[in-house]
Amino acid sequence: MVTTIKFYKKILSLLIAAMLLLAGCTGKNPPDTPVGTLNMSIYCPDAGNADAFILRTANSTVIIDCGEKKFGDDIINYLDANGISQIDVMFITHFDKDHVGGAAEVIKNNDVKKIYTSYVTKESKHIDNFYAAVEARSVDCRIAEDDFSFTLDGVTYEIFVPVTKNYDENDASNNSSLVIRAGDEHTHILFAGDCENERLKELVGNDNLSAEIIKIPHHGIYEKLSEAFLMTVNPQYAVITSSNEEPEDAGLLSILSRHNIQAYLTRQGGFTIDIKDGQISFRRF
Repeated sequence: MVTTIKFYKKILSLLIAAMLLLAGCTGKNPPDTPVGTLNMSIYCPDAGNADAFILRTANSTVIIDCGEKKFGDDIINYLDANGISQIDVMFITHFDKDHVGGAAEVIKNNDVKKIYTSYVTKESKHIDNFYAAVEARSVDCRIAEDDFSFTLDGVTYEIFVPVTKNYDENDASNNSSLVIRAGDEHTHILFAGDCENERLKELVGNDNLSAEIIKIPHHGIYEKLSEAFLMTVNPQYAVITSSNEEPEDAGLLSILSRHNIQAYLTRQGGFTIDIKDGQISFRRF
């Protein structure tokens, strides 16, 4: 009996040793495995039912859309308060007034090095003011006609352009939206402009759109392809630019809840997204 007990103890010891060895071989991350290194802050103000974002790293400033005309001063005040006089890149995702309206004032009051826009789908005084400011300051302004990317201070910006200029007339401007993904190989944020169904159809299933954070298209309006698009991006967090007068759709919020995507609404107050070494946090201001 004593011999039998000793035998089983020996077998048990060998099994435990084997299990420990296996655990050491299959651990999630060895000490030298690289983790997220992205360091960036994204200013997400309450601009009403409009888009305006400022992306900052230690040595760069990028603006994606500028809200309506009156919001240009808010952007200028933020830049001044943070000692920023140079904007490396400005994106105008499309030419609706709630995206381009404030751009002219920002351009007049800051050194904007380069601007990328979508193609123009209509005429308006906001567009005229934008191009007048561009010409007055001799800004390098380009229409994005093909997908492209560039890296600025450790952040890669990938721009996905609309594939046609023949969208349904009622939705032509929204569907002309540039879609922009910013990040590094580990962490991304996707800005989806005001894309509606025709544009979303182009994007669904694109493996290059995955992101931890998504700026929901078109101020949280529900579209038939909203869920399919969200599943393509597969985010953890969603940013919605809506207003109390024009809130996001309940159906869209239901989709986010069902997929455990945490929503942050600018109409509840502006916030900053801090990404430090790939770790994401939100703070209200």
